[in-house]
Amino acid sequence: MKRELFVSFLLIYVAGVLWLAYATPVTTHEAKIYLNSGQIFKELLQLSRELFGYKFGIRVPSILFAVLDTTLFYLLSREYLEKKSDRYLALFIFLMLPGTIAAFVLLNLSVAVLALVLCIFLAYKKGNDAVVIISMLALFFIDPAAVFLFVTVGAYAFTQRRKWIFIFAISLSIAMIILHRAYFIGDKPSTHFLDLFALYAALFSPLVFIYFFYAHYRILIRGKKDLLWFVAFVAFVSSLLLSIRQKVYVTDFAPYLLPAIILMVKVYFGSLRVRLECFRGRYKIAFAVVMSSLILTALSIFSYPLTYRLMGEPNSHFAHRLYEAQKRVEKLKKGAGCFDENEPLKQKRVYRYFGLDRCF
Repeated sequence: MKRELFVSFLLIYVAGVLWLAYATPVTTHEAKIYLNSGQIFKELLQLSRELFGYKFGIRVPSILFAVLDTTLFYLLSREYLEKKSDRYLALFIFLMLPGTIAAFVLLNLSVAVLALVLCIFLAYKKGNDAVVIISMLALFFIDPAAVFLFVTVGAYAFTQRRKWIFIFAISLSIAMIILHRAYFIGDKPSTHFLDLFALYAALFSPLVFIYFFYAHYRILIRGKKDLLWFVAFVAFVSSLLLSIRQKVYVTDFAPYLLPAIILMVKVYFGSLRVRLECFRGRYKIAFAVVMSSLILTALSIFSYPLTYRLMGEPNSHFAHRLYEAQKRVEKLKKGAGCFDENEPLKQKRVYRYFGLDRCF
């Protein structure tokens, strides 16, 4: 991908993200984060709401982290991909993933976790142990799923004789388990294996996920394995194993998988460029099909507020549940100005976010 084309794409992409952040109603998950957040963070969100409005204001932190994540991802790609055009393509795929778009638009913790994970990979490559340790310490306090990263980083650092990283990573793993901060493993045994595969396909888009899976398998068989691959592979396999007995939230593991998009691009160009031009045809066709599906999926996400209205706001549209709560809030504000106690819990969170109280 040429630089001029990528810059044009980036400008359009930024406009699309800002548009979605403005047009998308506040979700129940965002309302939950706001209501359960600490006093300092809640005050910052309140200030942001006063400046930018209730819908867009609550999403400013995610947008700021989106800028940081994008920058760190590109810096990390420079450590793996020699050509600028390859780096632009890797960043293009990363930005167009449905999971990335959702994370950049909605208030969530994943964007902060992703930034720290990218810092760890980049600092480890650069040999900056202090940044690796500080980033892991920050993850210790904010993400229970980081226990899988700590174990993987510790094991890999041991093989590389990076003793301080090894000691710190293993210590954090043990501390998370002892303090019950590690990822929850329990509940009634029930398989969600196929559900998780479907969620991963939605996160990456189906065809991209198939190649992502293939790229990791190829590296496992005969490729060069480094920390980036090990963390993504362990997180992916761990999530699949856990899904056999319990429900797994794909958002918990996504920040540990998304940076490995770089490896996927590296595997593709490694396979393409070792072949003569006359034998590259099927690789280029497959690439065109995968990228077309990704672009179409991303466009459907960016245009959903328009399609929802053009279709007459049908109940069958996936966005109906998002807009239903917003319409209910507007109706309550015009009417009693409060909500009934019998309302569903998820709806109540949205009502409380908009300042509505329970009717007495």
